[in-house]
Amino acid sequence: MLEMMLGAGVPLGDDLLFTGTAESDGRLRSLDPSSQQENWSIRPYTDRGVRAIAVSESGRVFASFDGNDSASSGAGTGGSTVVTYPPGGGAGEVVYQALIETSITGLDCDPSGDAIYLTHRGSNRAKQYVRKVRVSDGITLWSREPLLDTYNDYVFDLSLSPGGSHVYVLGAYIFKLDSSTGAIISKEYRGATANRYMRIVCGEEFVYSTTSSGVLAHNKTTLLQEHSYSLGSSCWGLSMSPDGDVIVTSQSGNIAKLTPSLGLVWQKTSSITPLTQAKVGKSGDVYVATGGNGSSFEGLVRVYDSDGNFKHYFAASNDQDVVSLGIYQPWLAA
Repeated sequence: MLEMMLGAGVPLGDDLLFTGTAESDGRLRSLDPSSQQENWSIRPYTDRGVRAIAVSESGRVFASFDGNDSASSGAGTGGSTVVTYPPGGGAGEVVYQALIETSITGLDCDPSGDAIYLTHRGSNRAKQYVRKVRVSDGITLWSREPLLDTYNDYVFDLSLSPGGSHVYVLGAYIFKLDSSTGAIISKEYRGATANRYMRIVCGEEFVYSTTSSGVLAHNKTTLLQEHSYSLGSSCWGLSMSPDGDVIVTSQSGNIAKLTPSLGLVWQKTSSITPLTQAKVGKSGDVYVATGGNGSSFEGLVRVYDSDGNFKHYFAASNDQDVVSLGIYQPWLAA
């Protein structure tokens, strides 16, 4: 059931990347950006895409695999599954197994890796859950449906605040929850629809969330919108550096850097589209994952410097869409 390849060892460099591919490949990979080499590769299920990735400060990786109710898939039956792996690869442990739910699109974890937070759809499409699950025993600590009880009020992503006291949830509304109890503290209408590809990230001042044309910045305390930036098409990639710089990528190939003080710093265009996810490394390098467009450029991670200049790219899959991206930065916990 578990297919795995281990490299010579995990390097002790500044950054490690983790990529997840769509259901045609469904593989979680560890990549070393400095050598542009693969450390290990794991495919625990057949025909289950890796929808979301979260990484703790210790380097423990959490990956959500899409549900597949077809017994012929080789993965058995059941809904979405969150599996955790040590940074060096090894046997995975199931943290959360849904019975019917088919897609966990939002995933985050405590810095310690003791608990995960997730959003997923229920068997009734109107039911959109937010859960906190203890990693040690898989117990659900709380479960919420922070919605307006209408069919289209989906939730798709979430982000833990710096320090971990709050969880911000993305849908047509932004919800602010207490991370300890799941209590809804406040909510604010975004005025923009959301889907399973859109992201949310919380910084020290603002909560950023992507839309069908750009990115919004809401005050993290009041949830009132203070800024908006247009990239011209649906934005799927969103990431924040430890310094608060925000990188957003669009389906049509735009890459932009934002800061709370300066707003839009630069915007570049990639000839390879669509751009699916992004992460920011220690040196300010920007890692951008690509989805498939029927060309030979599927399954890449493109690397840009902190000024948006393209440096190089390296393969991140076997010509498959990279739909999720995670990063481990051991220097943060040093």
